[in-house]
Amino acid sequence: MTKIHFKDKKAKTVTTIMGAVLIGLLMFSPSAVLPYVNAQQVNRESNLPPVAQKLLDYMHQQFEKHPDWVGMMRWNTTAASFDYLGPANQNPYRVHGIFMQPTGVLNGGVGIVSDRSNGGTSEWKEISTYTNQALSSTNTDLFQVLNAMNSNSAHWLQVAAVYDNAQLIGTTGVGWKVTIDSFSTSACSTTGEWFVSSPIQTYMQSGHSMQSFLYADQSQAGHYDAGVTDTSANNGYLYGFGITGDSGSTINLGETDIGSCHFSSGPEQEEQSDGSTTNPTKYNNEAYAMGFYDTPTSSETTSVQNWETPWLSSCMGLSPNPPPTSPAVATFTYTC
Repeated sequence: MTKIHFKDKKAKTVTTIMGAVLIGLLMFSPSAVLPYVNAQQVNRESNLPPVAQKLLDYMHQQFEKHPDWVGMMRWNTTAASFDYLGPANQNPYRVHGIFMQPTGVLNGGVGIVSDRSNGGTSEWKEISTYTNQALSSTNTDLFQVLNAMNSNSAHWLQVAAVYDNAQLIGTTGVGWKVTIDSFSTSACSTTGEWFVSSPIQTYMQSGHSMQSFLYADQSQAGHYDAGVTDTSANNGYLYGFGITGDSGSTINLGETDIGSCHFSSGPEQEEQSDGSTTNPTKYNNEAYAMGFYDTPTSSETTSVQNWETPWLSSCMGLSPNPPPTSPAVATFTYTC
């Protein structure tokens, strides 16, 4: 594996006055008054505390005015704030040189054919619940990944919680981070379209209960929210973004296979190293319990019609294989 340099000099500073102003001003307590927030707005993200939902509503309203903007926000039960809100091409948390690739030191996933509520692949939201873990190796990171496609399945969307042992991601050092990226599904490539990473999330710990999520923003077509909630610590992180030319308001399940690349929905476990080793690192069994929502007002579905054929590198397994369909829980095991 070729050593890759991951630092991006531009990631050290916020490059726009607008971004700096928003980061400085948009830090809210539960009593804060937000401009342009409509208290009657529907399609609310029910898993967010009220103060975070207010900030998310504000972010979505800014996307309606500025379709090329993205937002990175954090929250706990009493406060929420932006790390960045502004043009995508000026995001200081955009990292170059690393992606959750279809290849790696270890890599495995299992796609979902469809959920059981309507037998279709179109969803509003997908979630996975799991127990957070980090590797013992100082030169390898473990990405705990949730995958889905955008509305027309032209883009593979990924969100992960990772302890950046190997300091692969950005310039912020060792610690827990939330990463989000996108691949085009038109060709098999290890080069993604973009990759963003949160700053270090000090509240995250190994052993915490986690929930990753991907869903379609209902206020504007072609926009999505992806993030991770640490339910043990009552903290979370979210990235909101749009896709040019996407006119849909759903995510898609299923899988697209091109050569050795598997663009699947559902859970994925991946190790990436700093290039100093190609030897895998043992991880604990990791169970991802899946959940799906057809619409913002529908109840959660925890079963699937079926699983796609798993794609697993050596030293990776599933127990059982294939996973059960009801409840839909995929457990990745270390087999070496």
